Amino acid sequence: MKKGIEKDMQAPRQKSEKLFMTVSILAMLFVLTEIVMQFFGTSICYTEGCKVVSQQVRFGEISILLIGFVTFALLALLSSMNRYVISPGLSRNINLILIVSLASEGFFTGYQAFGVRTPCLFCLIVSA
Repeated sequence: MKKGIEKDMQAPRQKSEKLFMTVSILAMLFVLTEIVMQFFGTSICYTEGCKVVSQQVRFGEISILLIGFVTFALLALLSSMNRYVISPGLSRNINLILIVSLASEGFFTGYQAFGVRTPCLFCLIVSA
């Protein structure tokens, strides 16, 4: 009887882990699409927010996109590992990456909203 209760309690956790991994993979593909489009001189975003912010960055917009891609790839990798190897260290690393990512994205979004007053649709989607 006790094993049945434990199994029922693990089902929501497994669903949320699978959803988190799926969202991480989709976000990684979304950022990768923007990187590829940048190489061809186009963008997903039709507003000027990213261009204005990227002019303020030392290495340009591609550097920010690569950091985002690596971040989502790490989240996808760690969450897939966490599904099979339950370790508090993996969960802490995922939480740390999420906190740093949300703080960074909040800075960029806040800078666009209050500094340059030009929103970027791509950045808002990634932030969400």
